Amino acid sequence: MAEDQDNGNDANRSGSLFWTQDHKDEFIKRTVLWFNWFNEEGRENLRDSDACDLIQNLVHPEQVTDIILNGCIQITDFTLKSCVAELCPNLKALRVDGCDVSDDGIVAVVKNCKAFNILSCSECSRVTEKVVEILADHRSQEMKVIYADGCGHSALSPKIGLLSNLEKLKLSNNNL
Repeated sequence: MAEDQDNGNDANRSGSLFWTQDHKDEFIKRTVLWFNWFNEEGRENLRDSDACDLIQNLVHPEQVTDIILNGCIQITDFTLKSCVAELCPNLKALRVDGCDVSDDGIVAVVKNCKAFNILSCSECSRVTEKVVEILADHRSQEMKVIYADGCGHSALSPKIGLLSNLEKLKLSNNNL
């Protein structure tokens, strides 16, 4: 794995990567990456370098349509900008609940992943109403789901009305 800034003891690290291809019919091919990484104390311990190594080396990143990093508290904008946005152009869904990501990382995904239509970023305190504005500007017809509970939203963007096909929106526990 790539060098990481953390020089902690990796002897107690264990993890799993769940990768599945779902063939519902001939025309739908879906590849899901679900990261689940825990140390002995049960705290999530997947680092940016780990996630990027797995994305680059274990799958065909261009086939990835869903990435689930929920609870991986050491995942930052680096993973979203340098790996997900650059290597997974067909990404449709990103779930980063509880990760240490901000508007900048999500914006990179929105701008580079043309099929993107599901975002779950609850409990990401550095995600603000700017994300809703970018989604409205770049994915107004495509967005179907936005879960952003407990984030850093301080106002409801007037652009939210531009998301014409939005099926689910959850913004509870924000300072609206």
